[in-house]
Amino acid sequence: MDSALEPFIHRKIVVLSDKATAFQASRALCDNQIGCVVVSDERGRITGLVTDRDLVCSLLSMNLSPDTSLKDLMTRAVVTIDERDSLNSAIELMERFGFRRVPVLNADRSGNPKCVGLITLDDLIAANVIDPRRASRIVQSQIRTRHAPYLRMHVDTVANNEEFLDTFAKECGLGQEPARSVALFVMSAITRRLNYFSAVQFIIQAPKPFQTALYSLPAGPDRSIDSAYMITGVASHMRGSDEEASETLRKFWAVLDAFAETDRLDQTMAQLPNDLRKLFGRSKPLSTFRNPQLPLH
Repeated sequence: MDSALEPFIHRKIVVLSDKATAFQASRALCDNQIGCVVVSDERGRITGLVTDRDLVCSLLSMNLSPDTSLKDLMTRAVVTIDERDSLNSAIELMERFGFRRVPVLNADRSGNPKCVGLITLDDLIAANVIDPRRASRIVQSQIRTRHAPYLRMHVDTVANNEEFLDTFAKECGLGQEPARSVALFVMSAITRRLNYFSAVQFIIQAPKPFQTALYSLPAGPDRSIDSAYMITGVASHMRGSDEEASETLRKFWAVLDAFAETDRLDQTMAQLPNDLRKLFGRSKPLSTFRNPQLPLH
């Protein structure tokens, strides 16, 4: 029988108007030692959530004022659940929409829905009431949802650039399908070799058609992935020699560096072991590669 929702409701919450400011939300988080505030409109309807991460990323990375309203900062795609629903219903919502927090509603004396608490993934994990595989799927879905706005900001980079695969194929003398196969193998290996947070930053830079596959990989770091693993795998995918595979790996990184954000890829490179850094080599200046008609040699 499915468990009731009530025992797992986190009832220490703060509900703020969408007209409240980022500063007010920050004070509420600190004063109450909580990780997010629930946002409502003038009618009291739940319209979003603002987390401590939202405040830090929005205010610092976008250089916004502390007086910015929560209406401009909140995550609007919020789902709610009734207090009388089951625990499994809450988990299904988290899994479907990629949310770690779900506001719980109950009707007040006038029959209007009122937020009475939150169901959080962290609490469910701590209580050992959620299957680890389902928790993993929720986190993966959250990552894709969380980074969607960021990815849309970078549509001119490799994320939406068909020239990436064309350039890589041309420089390595490969057909489209072998080039795609090699690229996926290399990006998958890099993702698995990195720790969780570094992997996410790398995936953001990956070509958009590959991102879904990369997000589904198990969390690293997988320390069995070294230069020998890379060379053997690439040689197999391109049906070439180890020497050709090594050159292909160097060119892969150069092409990726040409289309992505160099600073972020430098951060990825710094997280890789020394033998892989040597394998990929030092990238040439971006100006050398921005025009796909120019050679990479």
